[in-house]
Amino acid sequence: MFEATFKIAALVESNEQGQPVFQFVKHADPVDDAGFLSLVETVYQQDVYRTLQVGDDLTVTVHIDLPPRDTEKTLHFREDGRFEGEGISEPTEELLPLISSMSEHFRRQVQSGDVLTISFQVQRL
Repeated sequence: MFEATFKIAALVESNEQGQPVFQFVKHADPVDDAGFLSLVETVYQQDVYRTLQVGDDLTVTVHIDLPPRDTEKTLHFREDGRFEGEGISEPTEELLPLISSMSEHFRRQVQSGDVLTISFQVQRL
């Protein structure tokens, strides 16, 4: 059995306009919502997708620490390079819309000091 987990965790802060921004690295500028999704997409494409093999299961989890809240979907990677599973009406190659919709509710509710985490867990039997 093979298992790999990729996590993206961001500390939520507020910018001058009171909008949430996401701090990934201590000495770097925080990013807005679009920047957050861009980083998630980059990690998915460059790390997660390259790890997947036919038959793997991919569990996507979005989590906020306090109070603890999360949502999770498990998908199956098919021979044709598409995913099927929870939250997908028909097999698809593109997961960013699913990830965006899963995290949208949390991204709207975050407050300064929250930690928002998106994780990708690849499991291979």
